[in-house]
Amino acid sequence: MLGFFVSGHPLDKYAEKLRNLVGVIPTARSAGAQAAGEALGGQPDPADEIRVAGMILGLKVQKSKRDQKLYAQAALEDATGKIDLICFSRD
Repeated sequence: MLGFFVSGHPLDKYAEKLRNLVGVIPTARSAGAQAAGEALGGQPDPADEIRVAGMILGLKVQKSKRDQKLYAQAALEDATGKIDLICFSRD
């Protein structure tokens, strides 16, 4: 494993479609972004959503130690970078 793609990134063939998605920003730009409502401990506002598109890598589903609820860990990668994800279940 080299850690990079020799023949090009797998998302290269979808680059035009990804550029045309409304409101989607590259992962490299999203790394420092945070939704305003959540930063202040308030309710999330759909207008504050951050939208990214890419491919999911390394998906792991596990049970939490505290309450045995399922959660998932993964990474989202596009042509500009990669961000780590964690998703919790809702009741």
